[in-house]
Amino acid sequence: MSTKNASIDRLRILSVNIRSLSRHYQELLLLLSNDRNSDIDIIALSETWIKEEHVKLFPINEYRSFIQPRKDGRRAGGVILYLKEHLKIRTVEKQNLITANTIKLELQIHDTVNNKDATVTILLILYKDCKTSKKKFTEELRDIVSAAEGGNIVIIGDMNIDILDPKEAMEYLNMLQAQGFSVEHRIPTRDHSCLDHVMVRSNCIQTKVRVDEIPRITAHC
Repeated sequence: MSTKNASIDRLRILSVNIRSLSRHYQELLLLLSNDRNSDIDIIALSETWIKEEHVKLFPINEYRSFIQPRKDGRRAGGVILYLKEHLKIRTVEKQNLITANTIKLELQIHDTVNNKDATVTILLILYKDCKTSKKKFTEELRDIVSAAEGGNIVIIGDMNIDILDPKEAMEYLNMLQAQGFSVEHRIPTRDHSCLDHVMVRSNCIQTKVRVDEIPRITAHC
């Protein structure tokens, strides 16, 4: 994803449904060692399947980590953000919704050409349990984004809602459109369904989304 407002720095985000960080930690490090992924600024993981106290067992050099695990006793779920140390963080808010695990991050992205801070950008990563209500999830997400201050919001994660199915996704997409969001890709991410989303609300962010298969790590693209 590139962010542009005058000459704001480029920001690269890697989003992976990892289905157990402990099982695929070494494969993740190998993925990051690839030259194509050497300048990733933010790593957003869903379905991490680890407890909060265990995140220290999975460090990534030059990154800080923030975790919101699932806390209802079930293994599935949980989200983690790894952020490059140079990024300027204003706030981090972690919460478990009824339907999803979320981390909301406010970043201050620096304009290196004009030597000033850009507008705050909010990054929201989510994992929605496939068994929870789409209607309730849509309501909870609407409450978060409608209360968010600032114009730049990027939503990423595994929503377990197929936006290629108009009937299944209608209420979810209608809410996001009403809140000013655009759908940044409609590429299938598991079989023929698009379950992993990138949504943006901004008048100054330009995005470029690439969807890749990572067979050793996850069944999702």
